[in-house]
Amino acid sequence: MDIPKQVEHFNALSNDTKKLKVLEMLRQLQSTHKTFEMFYKTINSIQEIDDKMLVYIYQSILEIAEDLSLWNKEAAENKIKRFSEIIAEIKRQEELDKKQEWDPEDLLKNI
Repeated sequence: MDIPKQVEHFNALSNDTKKLKVLEMLRQLQSTHKTFEMFYKTINSIQEIDDKMLVYIYQSILEIAEDLSLWNKEAAENKIKRFSEIIAEIKRQEELDKKQEWDPEDLLKNI
């Protein structure tokens, strides 16, 4: 599997297409590990997600698949652990964004 070429091709796609492709990959993987299920739910719930994040997720999924195909379970588990950290960061950022959108004090300060 030539991951750099696949990532390069993926990177050329539109943001919407990237998100759809990542969601489809995660949908297919969500029954294999709880992290993929959480990632699927998180990304599916976000209106706008950064291109760099989508590329990172796509590349990570490919790398995990490659590690598993080479029976490198420890490397795959480390990448899955990093996925969990990314989920937490995305959720934290989403919560901050929601709080800023709906915080009446902030809205009044901005008026």
